[in-house]
Amino acid sequence: MAEAAGILFEIKISEANLKKILNKSVAIFLPDEYKIDEQEILGKQKLIYFFTSLLYSCENSSANIFLFNYEGEKLFCAYILNYYTDIILKPFEKLLTLFAQNKDIESKDTAIITSIYPDVEHGYSIEKGKLTKITNSKINNNVVQHLIDKMWSFRVKNDFPEPKKALRKRTYFYKPLKSAYKRYLKQIEEIEKPAKIARATKEDPYHLFDEFYAYDNKVFEISSYGTVEVPKADPLTFRCVTNRPPCFYADKNIVFEEKNEFEESIINEKPYFKHIKKYFKIIDGIDGSTFNYVKDRWETIFWKDKKHVFIYSKKRFLFFSIYGEEQLIRLNNADVKTFEQLSFGFGKDKNNIYYCGKIMDIDNKNYIINKNGFIYDDKNVYHFTNNLNLDGKTFKVIKYESETNPFLGVFILEDKNGQYEYEHTCEFTGFR
Repeated sequence: MAEAAGILFEIKISEANLKKILNKSVAIFLPDEYKIDEQEILGKQKLIYFFTSLLYSCENSSANIFLFNYEGEKLFCAYILNYYTDIILKPFEKLLTLFAQNKDIESKDTAIITSIYPDVEHGYSIEKGKLTKITNSKINNNVVQHLIDKMWSFRVKNDFPEPKKALRKRTYFYKPLKSAYKRYLKQIEEIEKPAKIARATKEDPYHLFDEFYAYDNKVFEISSYGTVEVPKADPLTFRCVTNRPPCFYADKNIVFEEKNEFEESIINEKPYFKHIKKYFKIIDGIDGSTFNYVKDRWETIFWKDKKHVFIYSKKRFLFFSIYGEEQLIRLNNADVKTFEQLSFGFGKDKNNIYYCGKIMDIDNKNYIINKNGFIYDDKNVYHFTNNLNLDGKTFKVIKYESETNPFLGVFILEDKNGQYEYEHTCEFTGFR
């Protein structure tokens, strides 16, 4: 068959057994001589990734068609190639045998090797536990027409949409296959990435992520600020650790901090900061391959690599904190393996409780942090770094100003010795 041709089949099978098939190893049916560009990805993965490779082939050739639809306990599959070759469809005989072996619904189903007109070459009868190859003369014409009509029913405006558009349509692809395809594309990208980066030029750079690109084996941020090089960055392993201040990036060796320089001026008697320069600072003494935030990228104040825990500290404060001079400071006493971030800037490891970089005189196995930012054990009570010299066993917060900011304002506190008024910005005084 010189024209576009491929395989069409519809099989009655329960979803439980379909999932069982898709979770089998792909190696059980691929013939040794069957080679595809994505063979390195398929390897010994699940069978579902064989089907994602077929969908990927349609990304590179819009003339190819792949459908994998499951509705009402019926699986319909179509794989039509613009250039038909026996070797591409050879795995399907083993695949159909697998479906027959796992069929749990009594029905006589059919697969056909055909052109889209149709011109049937041969077919298969698929019954529970049995697969039989049949000649085209023994295939029911009504079955052929049903399969052809089913395939054409997926057209939109007389054509089949590209995979990206088809994936957004509910009926085109079985949902687990959609999820697998997203993972498959990531694997493909990682395999192809070195060659694409090596080919990248200034005129045609390789997009890494966000506004970062690679060419000439270097990493650049290309944005409204212009083109800024990330010095000594490795394009293959360069990654974003967090992209909200403080902004950190890393590769297999180095940690980088995004820095901005501003010029202060006064406009209409109000301070105004004009952006002058953006650059990426190399931070020495940190392992880039293992550097990460401790809690999550939006709330963390602690960072760590494979050996140390760090806190991001400001040396000075300007009109906006982002303009201050800031740096990562190592917590020399912190145990990296057991360190975790708690609420309100507190941290903990197997030995100590920390507030920012300071070790607190609090029992790390028997403590409470309440919603007002007070931390206490049986002996001591702190509000952030303020030691309140209250009895921890009987400590209570009686009243506070606002649910919106329950850790700010004036508090009424109590312990066994009485009640007290306390404000975070000043010393507290007893009043009863």
